[in-house]
Amino acid sequence: MGRLQKRGQLTIFIIVAVVIAISSLLIYSLRAKLYPERTIIDPLAEPVKVFTISCLDQTTRDGIALMGQQGGHIAIPQGTQRVQNIPLWWQAGESRIPSIAYMEDSLGQYVLDNLNACIDDFVPLQNNLIVEPTAPEVMVSIRDQEVSVDMTYPITVRDKLRGRSARIQEFSTIVPIPLGRAQALGMDIVQNAQSGFFENATLDLMGMDKNIPFTGFDIACGRKAWSVSAIRQEAQNLAYYHLSKARFTGTDYTPFLAPEQTYEQLRRYTIEDANAGRQAPDAPDDAWDYFHLLMRLDGNYPGFRAGVMVPNNLQLRARPSTGDTMSPRSGVGGAMLSLLCFNVYHFTYDVRYDVIISARDDSSGFTLRFGLPVTIDHNAPARHQTTFSTFQAPMDDLGLCRDLGPVRQINAIGYHANNPEFPLIANISFHCFTFRCDLGETPIGSRVLQTGLPDNCVGGYVMANAPGFLQGKQQDTGGDITIALTAVQDVAVQVQKAPVFYTTQAVRDTEALADDEAAVIRLTSTEYPDYESSMYVDKDATDASLQLILADTTYQVEATLVDAKGIKGGWRGNVTIPFGTAEDAGRIRFTLAEGRPTPITDGQVSAMLDFLENNQSYRVQLPVVVLP
Repeated sequence: MGRLQKRGQLTIFIIVAVVIAISSLLIYSLRAKLYPERTIIDPLAEPVKVFTISCLDQTTRDGIALMGQQGGHIAIPQGTQRVQNIPLWWQAGESRIPSIAYMEDSLGQYVLDNLNACIDDFVPLQNNLIVEPTAPEVMVSIRDQEVSVDMTYPITVRDKLRGRSARIQEFSTIVPIPLGRAQALGMDIVQNAQSGFFENATLDLMGMDKNIPFTGFDIACGRKAWSVSAIRQEAQNLAYYHLSKARFTGTDYTPFLAPEQTYEQLRRYTIEDANAGRQAPDAPDDAWDYFHLLMRLDGNYPGFRAGVMVPNNLQLRARPSTGDTMSPRSGVGGAMLSLLCFNVYHFTYDVRYDVIISARDDSSGFTLRFGLPVTIDHNAPARHQTTFSTFQAPMDDLGLCRDLGPVRQINAIGYHANNPEFPLIANISFHCFTFRCDLGETPIGSRVLQTGLPDNCVGGYVMANAPGFLQGKQQDTGGDITIALTAVQDVAVQVQKAPVFYTTQAVRDTEALADDEAAVIRLTSTEYPDYESSMYVDKDATDASLQLILADTTYQVEATLVDAKGIKGGWRGNVTIPFGTAEDAGRIRFTLAEGRPTPITDGQVSAMLDFLENNQSYRVQLPVVVLP
């Protein structure tokens, strides 16, 4: 019995030990998920981190917006059919929907190609820092509700004055745009359109129009005739005005005039009900729209709205017809009906046009646009689907600079409030998505560059650059091009700080920056979307400067105060600087709020940043001042 008892005790001890081990493992895993370790960033590298992530986020957003306008493409592949430069998602009997994997690759390449346009070789931070980057690598993940970008970008940061260095390489951003869900909504629409949704609605509209003949027998003398071009225009008008009212279940579509059960009662009303004397329910005015223009999707897409636009591109062929004339077979009756005249006709139509689908997310403002063909063959829908899948489009080079169109005149005009228009010597380039083609410089004499533009890109931009001016751009819509450039000037920067107790909103007297403190200042403007001026400033900075626009301008200021331990304050808000003040400016002084108590934990830093973003009182007491 003693041995058995000891063995039983030993077994219990083993079980308890296993339970403790498993419990410890579970607790450790749970803690790792709830309290992940923070990556410690050397304060010397903090300004570079903030600046780089800001550019990574903005470049990603620019790429997503471009994808939305171009049906999920950054560069539309050659051979893709388009409507108003928007790719069709159905072509030659098969799907042309960009896959998520293709979109991730395209967006990643866009970020790599365009990131430095924002970073500008870290020139804004090179006042007292030496920033030495190497080649970045980007990984993009497109999910239903967001797009995440992880970038490995090894950067060495050196302090010019103190000789100290730091290294940073991992950057990431999450953009809350539901690109994946938008693609799923588009795919759902394309798949359900294969039943002939738009074709059947078009045929029903044409069949109800008394001006469009299909089949008939008229007792009338004289030969009747119809114009093919007039019928084409009538069909175009019908599609334009009615298909724009199409709605999609699962989205936040505009409600119908009556509850859904009213229309379903109408649907269930049959000829047997009429013969039995049962009265039909009153039909709402939009009953036809409910039965013919409500596409029933398979998924749910809350927050999305979808709409249809019909461009003026409808093509129509009528049979039988001669030239632009459609005529029936006419004749007179036989001996018994010799005075009877008649016209007998049966016409069939081939119709082809495109619709543009726009799927918009209300929360982010993101819109995905794509095209679909509508095809009718001999009075019947012509699209027949055998397989359905996403299309892995090739990543090809457009060969942008090889083929130039007819010679045009490109003129660069400078803008200054005291001298609104004057010719400039500027470098001219053409930009098509991620591709660039240098066209030359406006000549000294005429100041007008005569050149052709690449003819294999529709809707590209012509850019002009000149020293002392913001970059100017103009979309190519055909004909000669005039590009306006707004003058700017460099202004010295002075930075000081003032302790601000963000819990009580009390503000203390101003102080100079401490030896281990620095500021990253970034100016943007919604009035000039391409304007951005950034600068890194520390206590020993003597030549820090920012660019001010020589026009009445409202700036969005984003300033961050950092020290050896991390972020400790800043300034956020809008500042309006009139032209006269900007022209006479010698320096611009920023007084940054130093958070008190000094934030240490993530929660404290978050509370301080929320205060900087949303509190007005400290901005009044610590204004941005422009000095002569």
